[in-house]
Amino acid sequence: MSDPFSEETFTGALPGGCIDCGDGAKLVLLITGLCGQKCPYCPLSEHKDGKDVQYANERPVSSLDEVIEEALACSSLGTGITGGDPMRVKDRTLEYIRGLKAKLGPDHHIHLYTATAVEPAVLDELIEAGLDEIRFHPPPGIWANIFDRKGSPSYDQAISYAVGADISCGVEIPSLPDMAEDMTILAKRLAEAGVDFLNINELEMSTTNAEELHKMGYKASGASAAVDGSMEAAFKVVQELDVEMTIHGCSAGFKDSVQLRNRLLRRASNVRKPYEVMTDDGTLVFGIVVGGDVKDWAHTLTGAMKREGIEEELFAVRPDLNRLELAPWLLEDMLLDEDLKGFIIEEYPTFDRLEVERTPIE
Repeated sequence: MSDPFSEETFTGALPGGCIDCGDGAKLVLLITGLCGQKCPYCPLSEHKDGKDVQYANERPVSSLDEVIEEALACSSLGTGITGGDPMRVKDRTLEYIRGLKAKLGPDHHIHLYTATAVEPAVLDELIEAGLDEIRFHPPPGIWANIFDRKGSPSYDQAISYAVGADISCGVEIPSLPDMAEDMTILAKRLAEAGVDFLNINELEMSTTNAEELHKMGYKASGASAAVDGSMEAAFKVVQELDVEMTIHGCSAGFKDSVQLRNRLLRRASNVRKPYEVMTDDGTLVFGIVVGGDVKDWAHTLTGAMKREGIEEELFAVRPDLNRLELAPWLLEDMLLDEDLKGFIIEEYPTFDRLEVERTPIE
């Protein structure tokens, strides 16, 4: 068990999906924004929530081929399929699981997160397609009596069937500070049922869930978006229970400072251009020259650089962005006409190339 406020808190062996995720080696595949639940703590953005859209990490996608491209760009060893709820687009989910396994190999680990009490026949289809791990997300109102509820389908039936099937079975929930007792009861019942793991995620505020979380009496303090008391509640469950089942508390800080950073480093090392410098955080730094129409002056400027013996791989004309890109150390020594301006740019290596910082060069 580790310090809950630094990295991760857990007992037992980490789930397979979490190991690759911590290394930044899991592709996050939002296969749809559709979901039958209306969880007040859902952090999905407005352009994803309730919409049938697909994203592979930060990249909007519409086909399996585009998902594979992003997985290769990040050297992903596995994929986590999420939503919305993937079961709202079952046929697409099955298609993508089969395709990922076919293209990236049988060892490409795939876990799936669902709020649906999946029926046995559907779970059999998922397993046949190649799913390695399923993570159920029951609503908070039934945590303490999850196996006492009747009806078809029910989480009782779904989880019990998954436990006996050829798949790793877990439950994943947010850590609600005022529901530590219910989380403890849930953990005990899951362990008794033979479930492999319980993941408890630190609750975070986003622009889309902040209002509802405030109504529930939650708040976040300081620079972090993590809800006060959330990680402490998860830690309490881990600390107080002595069960064979893995209980894993994952902090928001670990996701941001470790998981995301590792994924950025993997992608940056694959996609960076020769003139881009990779930082320790996985961002890319390079220089740009802008001003007027790049087609009017790029030929003259690049010609001068060639005459100076500068390798062509250290610069590139970008008509699509109306700028010249080049190694940052070249820009720092360059004399530019007054009509042109130079900047040192820092960007994420993600598909959208989000700009982090822009520093002018005098």
